[in-house]
Amino acid sequence: MRMVASSELVLSFGQFLKKIGKKDATVQSYCRDLRQFFNFLNENKASLSSVNHQTLLHYRTAMQARNDGGKSNSFRRAVIAIRQFYRMLPQFSGLPLDALDSIPIPNREEIAPRKLKLEDVERLLQGSSNSVSLKEARDRAIVSLFCFEGIKVSELIQLEWKHFLSPQSTASLLIPGERKRVISLNSRTHMNLNAYQKAVQDNQASLPKNYKMFLGFKGRDFPIISSKVSRHGLKFMLYELGESCGVSGLNTEILRHYAIQHHLDSGANPEDIMKHFGLRRIGNISKHRVKKQYESRV
Repeated sequence: MRMVASSELVLSFGQFLKKIGKKDATVQSYCRDLRQFFNFLNENKASLSSVNHQTLLHYRTAMQARNDGGKSNSFRRAVIAIRQFYRMLPQFSGLPLDALDSIPIPNREEIAPRKLKLEDVERLLQGSSNSVSLKEARDRAIVSLFCFEGIKVSELIQLEWKHFLSPQSTASLLIPGERKRVISLNSRTHMNLNAYQKAVQDNQASLPKNYKMFLGFKGRDFPIISSKVSRHGLKFMLYELGESCGVSGLNTEILRHYAIQHHLDSGANPEDIMKHFGLRRIGNISKHRVKKQYESRV
C-alpha cells in the first residue's frame, strides 16, 4: 500500500500530539519538522511506507545543504518528530511502520553558551536608559528572574501577582506549571519585582483587563500594552536589550547558565539548585562544577 505524505496527516499528527499531552510549542515544532520532511519525500517521489534508515541519511544530507538546517540538533529534533509520527501512523493506515523506533536518536550537540560576567548582568539590569517607565521596570524584573532564579520562559509567562509573596525583608515566588514549586528570591529579584509591581499599580488605569504579571508591549514610541508577554516578545526584548547593552545574542539559555553559576558561587549545593530550578537531571550543574574546579587550578 502506497501512502503519500499530505497536509492532512500533519494536521492529524498535531491533534495526536495534543491528545497525548504535548505542549503547544512542542506540537508546533514537531509539525513544522514533519512538514519539512514531507516536502523532502514529495520532492523525491517517495512514499511513507518506503521510509527507512537510508532515507533519513539522505534527509540529513539535504538538511545540511540548506542554510537553515545544518546544525546537528535540527536533525536530532527532526528524527524525534518523525519517529513520533510513525508511532501514530498505524492508527490511521493499518501499516506496521514502527520499525523506525530502532533508529537511534542522534546525541545532542552541546555548545557552550556565552559566559556572562557580573558587569554584563549589571548593564542588563540598568537597562538601555535610566528611566523608570513601566516597560523598563518590567524588563529589569524579567532579567532578574532569568539570571538569578533561572526560571523558564514557559513558567514566567504563566506568573500572576498572586504568586508573588513579598513580606518586608524576604520574598518568595510560587512557580506554576508542570514543575510547580515555591522559591526564595534573591534580594535583587525582590527589589526589581517590587519596583515593577509599583509601576503596574501606578499605571493601573491604562492596563487591559485580566492581565498576567508580565505585560506585553507592542510598538516602540507609543507601545500598545497587552495582557501578557509572549514567547516571541520575550525573545525580541532580550535580543534588543542585549544589543543596547553590549551583550550580543542574549537569550534565556545564556541567562539560565549564569543563574546556575551564580547559585554555585553563592555556596548552594546541587540538590538545592535542582529544587530551585525545577531540574530533573543534574547535568548542567555537574558541567558548571567541573568548569569551576578546572578554572580554580589554572
